Amino acid sequence: MMSQGQIFAAIALFDELIYAAMLGLITLQILVFIRTKSLPSHRLWIRLGLNVLLWLAIVLFVIQPQWQGRDNTNRVLLVSKNTPSVAAQAAKDSLTITEVFSIEDFTQRMTQNPHFVQNIGEVFLLGQDFNPLLLAQLSQKKIQWLPSFKTNELQDIAWKAILRKGEFQEVSGKIELEESIVLKLKYANQVLDSVLLPKGLQTFHLRFPVFTIDRTAMTLELGDELLQKVTFYARKPVLSSVYFILENPDFESKTLAEWLGKNGYTVEMRTTIAQNTQSKVRINLPNSQQMSNPSIVVTDPANANHPTLKKTLTEGKSVLLYNITNVDQAIKNSNSALGTKWRIKKTSNQESISVGSNLTALPYQIERSNNQKEVDGYPVAVQKVGGRVGISLLNETFPLKLSDDTLTYHKIWSSILYLLNPPAENNIDIEAPLWKDAKSAITLNNFPQSTQALILANDSTPLRPSALNESTTTSSYRFRKAGWQPFQDSLEVYVEDESTALAKARQIQEITQVYEAKNTIQQNTSTQAFAQSLPDWAWGVLVLVCFTTVWVEPKLKF
Repeated sequence: MMSQGQIFAAIALFDELIYAAMLGLITLQILVFIRTKSLPSHRLWIRLGLNVLLWLAIVLFVIQPQWQGRDNTNRVLLVSKNTPSVAAQAAKDSLTITEVFSIEDFTQRMTQNPHFVQNIGEVFLLGQDFNPLLLAQLSQKKIQWLPSFKTNELQDIAWKAILRKGEFQEVSGKIELEESIVLKLKYANQVLDSVLLPKGLQTFHLRFPVFTIDRTAMTLELGDELLQKVTFYARKPVLSSVYFILENPDFESKTLAEWLGKNGYTVEMRTTIAQNTQSKVRINLPNSQQMSNPSIVVTDPANANHPTLKKTLTEGKSVLLYNITNVDQAIKNSNSALGTKWRIKKTSNQESISVGSNLTALPYQIERSNNQKEVDGYPVAVQKVGGRVGISLLNETFPLKLSDDTLTYHKIWSSILYLLNPPAENNIDIEAPLWKDAKSAITLNNFPQSTQALILANDSTPLRPSALNESTTTSSYRFRKAGWQPFQDSLEVYVEDESTALAKARQIQEITQVYEAKNTIQQNTSTQAFAQSLPDWAWGVLVLVCFTTVWVEPKLKF
């Protein structure tokens, strides 16, 4: 086997043979032109000159001559591939940087000069396509990252990786648009939420109640184009018990009770059908079993003084007042008997106002308060007064079911129940998307104190108690595989691969934050010497031009 020295010697000998052969061909061609008698002397010298220029260009291309130059490398701009030249020029001008390098050029400089990186100052990175090895070589430098996204390309997005059925999934992000267009979130062919975004850089926020259990995948679409898959895991809900106290049976309450039962709630409805005669309907509860300590009591304002309501609020549970006809009297009853501080304002002289297709409400607005939360888009609010008291100024919602608008019906009542339900135990907060090989933050709330570590992705990670809340623990983990990964005993999280622009941006952001936290000492110089040479494309153009002139010259008459 040849040694390394022998290999280099063989390569040098091969180069010398190539140079000798080229010199021989040039000499032979010159001799042939000189002995040619059929051409006028001026054509002979022109042809000879063009051929000599061609051979000179080829020889220089093979030799690749270099010359010394100097760069002002106190502040440099490193541009990733696929970044538009317009964006690079704009960044260069705004930062007043004189030296701009492509990744290929920068890598070549590092190869030619081992001290090149050591002697540069602040580095600005433009774009997302930087490999970790290159970034590692810049770890001792002050780095500023400048993201560069295409139009109609997501610049940021977030949602929850794990939720319970009935909770609200919120998808938010940022995108720059070429024109005004509809952004929509779809499950199969059903639009869960949508928003019309104007042209330019825009933020968006979409929201819908989770109605699935287990693995769930939805699509975020810009017009008719797929923008991002929204994948998360839906846990089984912590189901409450709901107790209806009604003076008269009505179709609204019957429809709501049936919907609650189908979604797993325990329901008992007590209705007065005649004097001293009551009817009881139980759903998901044996007829022989009496409901005790319901989580939510649903009734009308006339029953505000009912002892069950006061007992429910004393235990920190919830009451909902609905089926309201006289708003002023309902507000008075609630504030007097339940300790609420509702304030309302009349918005119209009509009997009712439209708040959606097949849905109306009483013409009043519930004014905001510090201890109050509202259901977005509807005159429904909940106040905390020990327990929670909700009030709904909506008229009948069952027409939504009759018109097969089950999505809106589900959204309304899921929103109301979300505000009325007490905080659940074993809460998990993980922001998605989770990226492969990127650090993901995990927060647990109201977990058993014996839980010291998380079991996930066939691995474990320790939990750290929060300094602000003793019932909260936090951790972080770096997933090494894409796809569905196990989480604790029976849950899962979905991990995205690192091929998208967003994933690369997350990776660069994480790396640059780590380098910035090191607070390393910078070693700067104003200028440094380097070897310069023409790029290969310039040599190609030069050789092509010479070949063209040699080919065209015999066809010209002069």
